[in-house]
Amino acid sequence: MLQFLQRCQVDSRYIEVLKCLYSRATMAIRVQNRSTKCIQLQRDVRQCDVISPKVFTAALEDVFKLLDWKGYGIYVNSEYITHLLFADDIVLMARARKRY
Repeated sequence: MLQFLQRCQVDSRYIEVLKCLYSRATMAIRVQNRSTKCIQLQRDVRQCDVISPKVFTAALEDVFKLLDWKGYGIYVNSEYITHLLFADDIVLMARARKRY
């Protein structure tokens, strides 16, 4: 995630703040009011984090621009819709092997 932000030329001060936040992130699992011991997170993108879905979507949009979408998608109002992104959810349009 941080490498993506650098490629997008995000100010290095913001990247440094995110690096500090994520490098010290811990989590615990709670079941019926009981929690496990805290463990350090090993991934850059955290669940329920405000910035995670935005960075995730921006990074995927960057990747999607590189793909050849010609002939794929659903034709709606004179345009092909090839994919839909919302927060951390993705819908990809693809050909079906079988016509229903």
